[in-house]
Amino acid sequence: MTNELNEKRVPVKPEPEEKKKIIQKKEDDLDEALDEGFPASDPVAISITPQKVVKIPGSDAKK
Repeated sequence: MTNELNEKRVPVKPEPEEKKKIIQKKEDDLDEALDEGFPASDPVAISITPQKVVKIPGSDAKK
């Protein structure tokens, strides 16, 4: 009896180049925002959008 999982080996695919470019672009955008004159420790420069909690009917935690 053989184990089928050991027989089927799938090679690990490297990340596509497009994904790496998107990550790099996001990091560059962050640097540009810091260059606008806001110090990194300024709490006013960081805007936090409050999220509304929506309760889904029938999905109670108590079961």
